[in-house]
Amino acid sequence: MKVLRFLLVHWAGALTSLALVLIGIVIAQNLEPVQFDVLFWSFPALPKLVLIVVSMLLGALLAWVSSLLLGSRPTAATTPIQRPQ
Repeated sequence: MKVLRFLLVHWAGALTSLALVLIGIVIAQNLEPVQFDVLFWSFPALPKLVLIVVSMLLGALLAWVSSLLLGSRPTAATTPIQRPQ
């Protein structure tokens, strides 16, 4: 009962601790090296974790650049339907 009360009072700390434990597990599971090829480039054996992080950063960069280039143009799905009167 005390543990439940503690978790209810300190929910942010409990969630942070859980997130850190899960991140630690992901890091521990992805430390083995892998070699990969992209088109005609061959990359040496890097830890899988590095490949995952670089892929995530490239995806975020592409999403940011595309949002800058496309802007917030209204699309057919977001424009209100105008009914004739």
